[in-house]
Amino acid sequence: MRPESQDFRQPLPHGRGSDRSRARKQAVLTLSFLLVLAAANLAADTRYFVDYLLPRGGARGATVDVEFHGISLENPKEIIFYQPGIKASGFAPYAKPGDGFKVKFYIAPDCPLGEHVLRVRTATALTDAVTFWVSPFKTVYESESKIGEDDTMEKARPIPMNVTVEGQILPGPDMDKDFYRVQGEEGQHISVEVEAARLGTLHFQGENDLCVRILDSAGKELGHNDDSALYVQDPVLSVIAPRAGAYFIEIKQQIFYPPRQAWYRAHIGNFSRPTAVFPAGGQAGSTISARILGDPAGERTEQVKLPQKPGPFDYFSGGAPSPNVLRVSPYPNVLVGDPVAALPAAFNGILEKPGDIQTFHFTARKGQSWKVQVFARTLGTPVDPRIWIASAKEPKHLLDADDARLVDLGQPSARGTWHVKDQLDPIAIFKVPADGEYVLGVEDTTGSGGPDHVYRVEVEQVRDTIYTHITMNDGYQMPRLTGLIVPQGNRSHRPDRAPGQSMDAGRATGAGIRQHLQGRYRTGGARPSPWRHHDRAALPQRRHPHAGAVRRRA
Repeated sequence: MRPESQDFRQPLPHGRGSDRSRARKQAVLTLSFLLVLAAANLAADTRYFVDYLLPRGGARGATVDVEFHGISLENPKEIIFYQPGIKASGFAPYAKPGDGFKVKFYIAPDCPLGEHVLRVRTATALTDAVTFWVSPFKTVYESESKIGEDDTMEKARPIPMNVTVEGQILPGPDMDKDFYRVQGEEGQHISVEVEAARLGTLHFQGENDLCVRILDSAGKELGHNDDSALYVQDPVLSVIAPRAGAYFIEIKQQIFYPPRQAWYRAHIGNFSRPTAVFPAGGQAGSTISARILGDPAGERTEQVKLPQKPGPFDYFSGGAPSPNVLRVSPYPNVLVGDPVAALPAAFNGILEKPGDIQTFHFTARKGQSWKVQVFARTLGTPVDPRIWIASAKEPKHLLDADDARLVDLGQPSARGTWHVKDQLDPIAIFKVPADGEYVLGVEDTTGSGGPDHVYRVEVEQVRDTIYTHITMNDGYQMPRLTGLIVPQGNRSHRPDRAPGQSMDAGRATGAGIRQHLQGRYRTGGARPSPWRHHDRAALPQRRHPHAGAVRRRA
């Protein structure tokens, strides 16, 4: 046996231990350098292509010189728009080309109003998405160069009615306020609608959370708005002038937060700004008699011709710079008090009083599956809806739904606690247990009600739908890290083929192709079939502009 105290380690030849030590140190240093280099490359990859562009919008029919600021913007080739109406040409790079460039935007006289999503295509990459906004009014640029130049009624800048002010909440240790003066006539609308959070500029905390006040010549507040059901953090305000004279519009942060890039666009004029339309939609191709609600001058009725294509429909009323969104569906409208309905159908109502609960009756057959989807906050109305379904013979709820998940809306989930207002509208599947008559109930989860608390519930047959999303590494879009290329030549490269056969010359046909898909279980749902039929010719030719995702329906 070996004595426990004996040391069986053998001495190394002279100098060998120090060589190994140096080798270890060198390996550690090399690994550390590689990690730092990888981190630096990752940091470079995750920086934004376009930090911002200025100005943030323009008027119909105008030609606007637009400046893009960011990184890696060398050799811009094209501005890709996802809507018609704007063309770009005449790229002029900065002295340091990667920092940005100037380009001219030509806005058509009939260009769609509102948000236009765009990307820059350079010689080597496609940038993240940014927005440019189109107004029906001429643009007036705020001239304030330092805080205090237009922060009071006495210093307010005079502007004409029906303009869009492009302004900025200036950075500094104190809150910046911007005042504008307009001349109003007795009985005339004085309306303000702000685009700030909607501009999509990268910001933090309440930097772009603005509020608006309208004051008379004596400084009396006629109206105030911070958040709105229509546009969430962006304020909307409209009053009727009690007399002829000067009126003042104040724009500032709702709560002071040191701003960095707090730009806004404020539409100021005598336009009507309704907050809701009832019914909130109708059958495709039909004309509905719509009640225009929420205007300070009172309710009015307009005949609205709906398009043939189902989906959201932007309806502009009273010269407003942005629309009230309506729903167009293949199904007939059902109103409160109508006879028992047959499905599919679209149920419409107004929760006019606090605590209102409204019900609709419909018939269904055992084994049917119906998708029940509410449209309220999605359309910009104040309702936070809850729905339930019960048999007409007993009060027990067979279905009860409040909110929706992003996946229910066909959208990818993002890291963090971000939400969209559409998630406040419930989506549920009702599996009919027996033939008979059923009751659909609608109420507000907070018990609130009012004359513009409009909602719409569309009930249609369940259809399997496939959404293809790209997994993002962060809550922000990063085209250089996540992207999907869809070939437009209808040919794909196959490097795994034998030499001489590396190109798949197969062509898509009207019959489509078959593709194996691996599904996942969902709570309360059946396991999806691993086979789905796709029309290859229907694949999108460009990336979807939102959240790094490409979506298509089966």
